[in-house]
Amino acid sequence: PGESGLGIVDEYILIGECDDGTCGHNYLTWGNPDAYESEDGNESSVPVAPYVEDGYQRIELKDLSLLQISRFDCKRSSESKTVSFRRGA
Repeated sequence: PGESGLGIVDEYILIGECDDGTCGHNYLTWGNPDAYESEDGNESSVPVAPYVEDGYQRIELKDLSLLQISRFDCKRSSESKTVSFRRGA
């Protein structure tokens, strides 16, 4: 466990449609700055993505993403992705 008493992982992987709000929260889960909503309504400055604040780096695993399908995939697009969030990458 980390200093806070909570377990800390070196990596976590999310699989699904990302960056458009379909799976998870568009900003809180994926860090998409276009989806940031401030509590005071001032959205002129977007803070650091939550995963960055927690010490993770976002890495899209493109080779794995090519092997998966989702409910929205079609010949023109593939929205499902495999994304790794790693510490110290």
